[in-house]
Amino acid sequence: MVLTSTLSMVGIVHAENITGFMVEATDGNIGATADHTVTFVTPSGVDAPGDVIVFTYGSQADLSGVSTPGDITLAVDNDGECDGAYSDKILAITAAANTWGVELSGQNLTFTPPTNATIGEIAAGLCVQVTIAGVGNPTFASSVQLSIAGPFGDSGYAAFSVADSNQVSVTARVGVGGEAGISDLPPSDTTAPVIYRVEIEDVTETTATISWLTDDYADTLLEWGTDSEYALGQLSDIQLLLTHSETITGLTPGVRYYARITSADVAGNGAVYELIEFTTGDLTAPIIIDPQVTQVSTTTATVQWLTDELADSIVEYGLTDSYELGSVSDSTLVLDHILYLTGLDSGTTYHILVSSTDANGNEGMSEDVESPILTELACGELCESVEVLSDAVETESTDVVVTEDLPISDEN
Repeated sequence: MVLTSTLSMVGIVHAENITGFMVEATDGNIGATADHTVTFVTPSGVDAPGDVIVFTYGSQADLSGVSTPGDITLAVDNDGECDGAYSDKILAITAAANTWGVELSGQNLTFTPPTNATIGEIAAGLCVQVTIAGVGNPTFASSVQLSIAGPFGDSGYAAFSVADSNQVSVTARVGVGGEAGISDLPPSDTTAPVIYRVEIEDVTETTATISWLTDDYADTLLEWGTDSEYALGQLSDIQLLLTHSETITGLTPGVRYYARITSADVAGNGAVYELIEFTTGDLTAPIIIDPQVTQVSTTTATVQWLTDELADSIVEYGLTDSYELGSVSDSTLVLDHILYLTGLDSGTTYHILVSSTDANGNEGMSEDVESPILTELACGELCESVEVLSDAVETESTDVVVTEDLPISDEN
């Protein structure tokens, strides 16, 4: 929508020392280029070359189309009513005698008094008017912030919303402490947005998406951590939205996290929703490390292995790789695993499969691979030996052969 006449619009103004602070813009639509007229009453005035005035726009405002000094004017009323007539000051890029310097750097517009400025250059209590042509509005529903500060000693803050086409904000003006300077203005917005329909979506091992709605256009802040301090990180979006969504990345699998969301409207009213709890997924199975069969006798054997995370212990065994004879297990979650097989038959080859499952149900399992090593055993009155088929370093399965044909010493 293109406006052909001046539209006076401003949202919420938070004045500090400055009184009568008002911002008017010719267009309040998304992506539009607007001319701003800023008026304020300075309690302190400008009395020396060092009494610099600094306008700072928020990052949402696009000042790339503003040229200095051509797109800027600075004028002073003869009283504090801001009703004109205004007397223009001479502007140049650099301050000189009887000439104000005006410089645009980034989001800062700096007004430097004349080099010969004396008391009353701008008398205390007078109304100052600044016009700035060619300010670009945000390309999304948001707000434009403007603060005034600097060595001249006064300060103030204003923010007005930029809305969809045909949505227009009204002019507002406040005095010190927020006291309205125009009696027929609507009351200030002091109501925080309502946060609702908070959802935790798409939780994976390392990511989680949190979304929510607000009943008023508001910004987005998401903080998270492993406790209610929410110290691990934050994500934010200055756009004023009704639908909010942020995706956290770089999380640790299988960890419980807590999140807090905050949304503030253009007036600075903030709503907080916290202690949002979620646990990242853990899809990684424990790694079985160095499975071994030790302490083999004619009827028993000990099976040991390690895992890279806490997990339970299961050993299946049988005469074939179907492990048809059964299993032994221990549900305790440990890193160092040990189980005992009993009731074995002497001189028999057994197939063994070890497995471990972590707290999230991920199962790691060994393989049944034959790679023999020789292990001695005690055999009571008869001396025997047992061949234990296992890979002591890389093999993740074991065959146990119990024989009675190789006498050994009876040291044990």
